[in-house]
Amino acid sequence: MKNVKILCVLLLILSLISFFLTFILCTTRENEKEKRIIAEEENTILTSKNEELLASIDELELKEKDLNRQVSKMVKEKNDLNSKYTKIEDERDRTLEKLSTLQVQLDKEKKEFVDYKLKTADIVKDFKEQNEKLLSKVESLEQRLKSQDTTFTSSTSQSNMYQRGQMTQPTTITNMNVELPKVVVTPQSIQTGKVIVVNRRYNFFISNLGSADGVALNQDVGVFRGMMRIADGVVEKVYDNLSASGIKRVKDGFSIQEGDIVKVVKR
Repeated sequence: MKNVKILCVLLLILSLISFFLTFILCTTRENEKEKRIIAEEENTILTSKNEELLASIDELELKEKDLNRQVSKMVKEKNDLNSKYTKIEDERDRTLEKLSTLQVQLDKEKKEFVDYKLKTADIVKDFKEQNEKLLSKVESLEQRLKSQDTTFTSSTSQSNMYQRGQMTQPTTITNMNVELPKVVVTPQSIQTGKVIVVNRRYNFFISNLGSADGVALNQDVGVFRGMMRIADGVVEKVYDNLSASGIKRVKDGFSIQEGDIVKVVKR
């Protein structure tokens, strides 16, 4: 009996140990199953995130390529702008150089124009003074002759008579016993004069023919040297005893000079 009791106790102990081991095994299996499920879920989540990351990487690569294209385009535009800027700077330098040259030339031409204007003004003033002196002398002579009741022939009619050969020299007046001083009259045609100034830069010349000689604007004039006609011009400005004519044509091998004969010609 004693052995039976011992055997029963041992069987009970073994049963308890077996139950405990079975419990532990079942619990371990459940834990492993839960862990496996959790691991699978985490793996699924990681796989999804990995796919999202791969998609993001592809998108970023596309953006990188697009940005590289834009950068290349901007670099090219920058190079083009630098080239254009260099050209503009070169053109600016050339323009400034031309402007400087033109300014120097303009200053020179202004000085020449002022000198010419002063010279012309002096010539006009001198001719006006000579004309006024001549008119004063003629008026004085007319008054003297009228005061002495003597017939007087005007200088213009005398000049015409000299030209026609009807008078030779105004030495004395036959109606008087007093001999008057000689009056020198140039036997020159009304529309014939001489070149007194030549301006080659502005292509014109000044002659001693004016409105008092019957010269008018836009009349054609010829320049003669001896009997040869060497140039043609047209009257552009007229004063009492002066006129300025633009040069239209000059004969080859010749140039207009001071002292050349000027005549008004018919068109």
